[in-house]
Amino acid sequence: AVNFALFFIAISKRSMAPLLTNSELRFFLVILSVVVGVTCLELYRTKTYDAQGSLVHGFFLAASMMTDNGLGVSGYTSWPAHVVLLLLGASFFGGCVGSTCGGIKAIRFLLLYRQGSCEIKQLIHPNAVLTTKIGGQTVPDRVIRSVWGLFFLYIFFACLFVWGLVALGYDFVTAFGTVAACINTMGIGYGETA
Repeated sequence: AVNFALFFIAISKRSMAPLLTNSELRFFLVILSVVVGVTCLELYRTKTYDAQGSLVHGFFLAASMMTDNGLGVSGYTSWPAHVVLLLLGASFFGGCVGSTCGGIKAIRFLLLYRQGSCEIKQLIHPNAVLTTKIGGQTVPDRVIRSVWGLFFLYIFFACLFVWGLVALGYDFVTAFGTVAACINTMGIGYGETA
């Protein structure tokens, strides 16, 4: 799920600093930690597994689905629906740009988050001149617009495909699981697809 260019830079410099200072990787690891933590807690809270089983199965499937690697654990379809739907939603997040993960990618979500924060600050301070920055560098408005455009089209087509499958007679859970598996190149479905 990590940008291969970061690995190359870290190896060529013989330093972990490029990995530790990268904004996208830190953001990705925070989101991954939250998803893994919630998954493990919910598996334990709902008594799906004991403490150790919750940690092992929850970590594995959360990391697998979020990074879209296509591996699953047996019996995940009997997990509480809210846990599996969280993981299917996390598959839209994906990994870092320059990795083999599917999804929208962490840097785009980070950019949308930072740009949304700037918009809220602009509402509070209407005369302020604010710029969206990632890694200490200002992001051009053209890039922000293209990310918003990609995000809109991604979600629009996901909703369109879910609607199409529901119109064909599949239940919503199967439709959402199938679309998430296909559009994010994840491979793990839910409902009848599983």
